[in-house]
Amino acid sequence: MTDKWGGLEKNLLRDMEDLPYESYLYCFRDSLIDHKAKELGLNTLYCSKGSIDTILDFQIYLELKNLINEKKFNFINCFHFKVLWILCFILRKNQSASLFFTTGKAFRKEFRKPPYRFLSSRIDRIFVPTDEHRKSILRNIKILSSKVVCVGMGVEQGLIKKESSESHKCVSLYVAPHEDKPKKFNVIFRALSSMFYLDSSLYESLKIIFVTGKAWENHVLYKELQELSMIYGLENLIAYEARLDDEYVDRSQIWIDLGNEKVSNPLLLEVFLAGADLLVPRKPIVYDFLRNSPGAVETFKEGDPRDLRDKLLKLLKSKRRGTKSYKEYLEKIKMKHSWEQYKSTMRNNYEFALGVQQKDSSIQ
Repeated sequence: MTDKWGGLEKNLLRDMEDLPYESYLYCFRDSLIDHKAKELGLNTLYCSKGSIDTILDFQIYLELKNLINEKKFNFINCFHFKVLWILCFILRKNQSASLFFTTGKAFRKEFRKPPYRFLSSRIDRIFVPTDEHRKSILRNIKILSSKVVCVGMGVEQGLIKKESSESHKCVSLYVAPHEDKPKKFNVIFRALSSMFYLDSSLYESLKIIFVTGKAWENHVLYKELQELSMIYGLENLIAYEARLDDEYVDRSQIWIDLGNEKVSNPLLLEVFLAGADLLVPRKPIVYDFLRNSPGAVETFKEGDPRDLRDKLLKLLKSKRRGTKSYKEYLEKIKMKHSWEQYKSTMRNNYEFALGVQQKDSSIQ
């Protein structure tokens, strides 16, 4: 069950395509993931409501309970926090189906309290993308450490940095498709305006592109960002593109991301592996591939345009990507977060769950 569309959901559909078992996607009708699943010819089951606002949703409880009794699933992989707790309650006395939860978010401290503490004992596995997420979950939920499994981000390894044919450097700033808070972009425009003021040569050598995952005309912030660019005199220096294909990612020398540290971002890793330097907010949870990188990654204090400007200028002057230590580090990260690693770990856990069920049924 999921109502989102991102790296985790892309991996879910790829995983379902390869599964040797009959599988179903439970989602909202006409959602983006529903359309993607239809394109791939996957089986879908639809939630009767347009949203799930509470773990006490009795309609969803009855709907899922009937589905589980009808389909007799061997295992259920949930991607939705509220649905997870509903499933825990449904399956608390039913051990016939293994319950998995896949998340790229950090758990909150509240999950150590009832009723979550009682319900969490029913979860058989929690799959997370990084060691940092695993540590966060073990701090904030009462569950055996062996049940929390790091599967990596499952990114493709085909992105290889090519020599750019463009004479200028390309700095890309990623705006999430569902981003609706314009205040944080005031800092971005102040930093860029100040940077061009300090170094006028950048007018000719630098290209700034705001990129998102959908058509800009449909983005709620499009008009506000255009207005801000005019206020700061940057309207002729900023382009807006909605392409996130390999070719686009490949030509970015520097990638600025304003994402939430509580949500995993496979795109950030893909851009990093493709050869772009990264500039990200300084957050409590920092992915291992960012924290341990030998150069090519800088963090800035949120809300501080001077720090953002200085770190961007630092990356523009950096030449640390060609070192031997960096190349060795890149290969290590590719192996840890590859699609092959993700698929293998998930498949091993599926097979283990099926083996336990078969053993229990033979005993009975």
